[in-house]
Amino acid sequence: MVPKVQIVSDGDSIESRFAPLSGLSKVASLKFLSAIFLSVFFLTATDLYAVSDEGELKWNRPGQALDQSLEKLFPVIVLLALESDEETTDKLANVLEDSSVKKLLSEVVLLRDKWIKTDKGWQWTKLPANLDSGQRKSETASRQLLERLIGASGGKSVVAIFDPYLQKGTVLTPSKLRASNIRKAIRATTKFCDGFRRSRELAGKLLDKAQMQVQDMQNASALRTLAGLERFRFPDNEPLLKRRSKLMELLEERWKKARFEAREMERSNRLAAAAARLEEILKEFPYPEWEKEIREDIGRVWRRIQGPGGGTPNR
Repeated sequence: MVPKVQIVSDGDSIESRFAPLSGLSKVASLKFLSAIFLSVFFLTATDLYAVSDEGELKWNRPGQALDQSLEKLFPVIVLLALESDEETTDKLANVLEDSSVKKLLSEVVLLRDKWIKTDKGWQWTKLPANLDSGQRKSETASRQLLERLIGASGGKSVVAIFDPYLQKGTVLTPSKLRASNIRKAIRATTKFCDGFRRSRELAGKLLDKAQMQVQDMQNASALRTLAGLERFRFPDNEPLLKRRSKLMELLEERWKKARFEAREMERSNRLAAAAARLEEILKEFPYPEWEKEIREDIGRVWRRIQGPGGGTPNR
């Protein structure tokens, strides 16, 4: 996936640039499905919205902010501050306090991090000492992603507004830090988010249906339901795709088990029984990649049945 980053320049022209981004047993199945259901959209940090109950702006670390933005499908305002450029930081703070902007921030996440200048160029400040290993990993990965999208340039702090998937964003140069531009970018991004929010709601219902079908051992129906998710064209970092992957993993385990049973029949020279079981598997697991392998198995078994040395089928 390649995000398009729109640079709002000091003049009338608009420049575009691109940067690469870094979806058993029955008792065990029920436990696994319950874990899927309970783990959906779990957050390690809460209350990360842009405006507190007291009306104060709240800034978050990259890992926190990007996770919250993606879960809630809110735009994220990014401030990568340079220690030598307090002017841009102060200007953004004033713009965000504008009443026409602040009323939009109830469904926006604020992200702030800092760069410092060293002999090796601009580098991130050290992470807080109280972060655990998981938090450090999340923050480091988020920093690397941001660095690829919007690098330090010209000794100025960077202000940008991105959609939750980091596919589209507007980077605002200091001269364009005005309330009207911030409002315009937030509204455009919110419209983008609203479209995916509707898709996520519909896709979530499909996943709920597929989960029940998996639980009831309706493998074919579950696979057809999961195939319906393809029409939504979610970006790879959509959380629902993780839930889909877990269901597919469970179905694949069932498919492998059924295929193993058929192969055991073939190894014991029960060729007719193996062929019949493979035909059942073909109907039970209608998934293109698996169907291809099962058809190859069926062809091999029937060649043994019909060819020299195949032996007499034994049920």
